[in-house]
Parts: sequence; structure tokens; C-alpha cells
Amino acid sequence: YMGIVVQYNDRHEAIPVVSNTEGLEYDLTTLIRKLGRERSQKLAFITGHEGPSLAEDLSRAQGALSELFEVQEVDLRSQELPDDAQAALVVGPKSAFSEAEKRKLDRFVVAGHAAAFFLGPIKPNLTNLEQEPNDPQLADLLGHYGVDVQEGLVLDAECATISVAQQAGFMRINQPVRYPYMPMPRALEDNNLTRALSQVAFPFMAPVQPKTQLPPGVQATTLARSSPNSWVQHSPFDLSPTQRWEPPHDGGDMRAQGLIVSLEGALPSFYGAASEATPAAPARLLVAGGASFIQDPFFGKANETLLMNFADWLVRDDALLAVRSRGLAAAPLAELSDAKRSAVKFG
Repeated sequence: YMGIVVQYNDRHEAIPVVSNTEGLEYDLTTLIRKLGRERSQKLAFITGHEGPSLAEDLSRAQGALSELFEVQEVDLRSQELPDDAQAALVVGPKSAFSEAEKRKLDRFVVAGHAAAFFLGPIKPNLTNLEQEPNDPQLADLLGHYGVDVQEGLVLDAECATISVAQQAGFMRINQPVRYPYMPMPRALEDNNLTRALSQVAFPFMAPVQPKTQLPPGVQATTLARSSPNSWVQHSPFDLSPTQRWEPPHDGGDMRAQGLIVSLEGALPSFYGAASEATPAAPARLLVAGGASFIQDPFFGKANETLLMNFADWLVRDDALLAVRSRGLAAAPLAELSDAKRSAVKFG
């Protein structure tokens, strides 16, 4: 077809060219959803803490979100969270939140709104392999709600590759190198948000775990884990991709690590009786151990789908969750042992 037009009352949206049916169901559902809404749902993007900017570092994420949501920047140092915002996004903050800012977030969540925290211990720069520490001082707030953001970075033998320039005689050529700081699980958890998703890279992630004791009525779900061949590296971090990787020698600390956790239920105020928050209403909270996976350099199709699923879940609109991830599931070959590799290679 030359195109498809979807019209509702005096509004219309178009798909310019339909060359195949792959993704057509999602495109049509998205247009119908946009036209059926009287107004866009609002996401409040928290600024002011030296984190990535929407325009420069998150331009691809902003473009995807803006198709379905209104994204409004909010500086909690001088502004309140809008009453009509369905969710707040805290992405990669470097500097500390003041108590006044944390109170605003607390009131928002306790009142039954949603919030997503994409955190991490460092702000990496792969160009020069430098890093800056992040210290937003939100661990106490999130711990009170029921999520433990732990120290260190997750390294995983099941990881993505990056291109590294290496000397070969008189020439420098780019070679793909496995990079354990970038876990890439074969499959995510069997959950509406992550089912059928694979090939999602999670660079520079801290371990995230639900607390053993959760507030009454609150349900925690681990949405993404690294592979069982993972370990945690503590500061200082060597980001060189050509280093000799040293997993724990005894293997005792090799295990799957939580990367993203969600909470659902009425969350108690961090400030207790001193809070100005209204009585707790059911809220949704998402905590990721890093922010790089939604930034431009790592924002592939699978990562985009995951972010959009998170946004839909935060605003309690599950219509596109199952449709969006169809066709994205990869079917990688099973991992072979060294002995089997040698047998195949040398006959």
C-alpha cells in the first residue's frame, strides 16, 4: 500500500508507506491509541543534578517517548511535580538530592503516582575510558520503599561486544571485543514488561535487589537479571576493554544479579508523620541499577521497546505491552563447552 490513514473525528494520523506487515499491528495500535486520547499522558523528567540531558544524551529516548507522551522537564530545586503528571523519571543523577527535593518525590509517590529511577555508581566515558562518580543520595529513600541499590558494577561473561581499535602490523583495525561491563542476558524475566525481549544490553549497572522485608501489601518483581556467570566489581573500576578479566577464583561469588526491580502497592512515606503527603495510595515504582542503557549510544531497538514498556506500565496503560515486543525475541545457539568447540573446530 502507498499508505494507511487512521481518522477519528476531526483528527487523523498516517503511516506513509506499508512495504511489509512486520510491525504493522503495533503501528496501527499506536495510532488508534493516540487518536483515542483526549490529551497526552505526562511524564515529568527530573533535571538539575548533572545527569544526561534530553536534548543531547537522551534524544532517541525522548523521540520515542514523545510519540505517545508529553515529556516535561521539572527542576525540583525550584518547581513542584505537576499534579497532572502520571509518572516522574529520574535518569542518571550525579549530584545529591536535597531533603526538600526528596520530600517532593516522596509526596508524589505516596499520593499514588509512579516514578522510575535509573541510577548507577558512575558516569562513564568510553571515548577516553574515564569515569565520574555518581552520588545522588537516594539509597535511603528507595531502601525505605523496599529496593536496595547496592555498591559496585555487575560484570557478566554473557555480554555485548564493543569495537576496539587494535594495532595489526602497520595498520590499526577495529575489532569486536567482549565487554563484561555490558551484560546482555539471553532472555529477560517472564513478565508482561519483559516477556519475549532479548538482546538488551545493560551497560554499567549496579546490582539491585528487593528488600527481604517489604512494606505491607507491596509486591516486588525483578524484571531483569544478569546471567549466572556474573560477579560484582567494586571501586575503583578499570573500564579498559582489553584488560584481563578476573572473575572470582573460587567461583563462590558468581551468580545472577538483579538489574531492574519494580514495586507495586501503597508505599509508606519516608518522612512518616512529618510528611505532608496524603494517605498512601497504590503506586508504581521502577528502579534500575544504571542509566546508560536508555542513552543514545546504547539505545537499540530492544532497549527502546523495553523503555516504552516501562513507560506504559508506569502510567497504567498495558495495551501495547504484548504487541510491541513481538518479533524481537532472538534464538541464540546454546553455549558450547570448550571441549565441544575444539571438537567442532578440529574435527
